[in-house]
Amino acid sequence: MSIVPAAGVSTQAVVVLQSGKTKLFGRELSRAYPTEGREVNQPESPNPLRWVIVLIVVGVAAWGVFHAIGAYRFNHNPARPLMVLGCVAAYLGFWGLMLRNRRARLARQSKQR
Repeated sequence: MSIVPAAGVSTQAVVVLQSGKTKLFGRELSRAYPTEGREVNQPESPNPLRWVIVLIVVGVAAWGVFHAIGAYRFNHNPARPLMVLGCVAAYLGFWGLMLRNRRARLARQSKQR
């Protein structure tokens, strides 16, 4: 039996048994943490690049507002900026739906494993 440090868990919390099973606070887990040079599966963590997607969405929205202001200043027709903002909103909405569907599909796949 060896004590294995894991990210965010104290060294006393995770114990790897001789059989390869892992115990976390006394509960046996089916997935083990990497030990002594051999790689085994780790539990999935939240997407670390989620903030990048948020920054891209904010940037595209700001880009749309910038162009909507320019479209309005061209001849003060309110239909022009509404058209620009509508297209930007449709684009971001489409990608939001695609990302949500991807997240749901990945969650289903991870439950099946």
